[in-house]
Amino acid sequence: MTTTHERTRGVVDAGEFLERLSKDSSLPRPVRLEAKRLLRHFPSGQDISRAGRLENIRQRAIDELLGNGVELPPVLSTWPISETFFSGDDEEAATIVTMRI
Repeated sequence: MTTTHERTRGVVDAGEFLERLSKDSSLPRPVRLEAKRLLRHFPSGQDISRAGRLENIRQRAIDELLGNGVELPPVLSTWPISETFFSGDDEEAATIVTMRI
């Protein structure tokens, strides 16, 4: 099973890989151009860190509502059981993102 830390690392590593491909002059030009095109829409390390922090804020807010006995609307009912996709509070994951920015 993949952890939030592993997903965070995987996305950051994939971005670095695309960056290396885009600059590798030994590769055919179409490969470098495609890597560069994909990077234009790829999340930065800061984007990934921000997404993790927002997911943690969302989860804490939902937990607080549930702790106060608030019944969640159906559209929010699955949030308490949803695992965060990126890690924002985990110190090690934050280090991964920071090292690669």
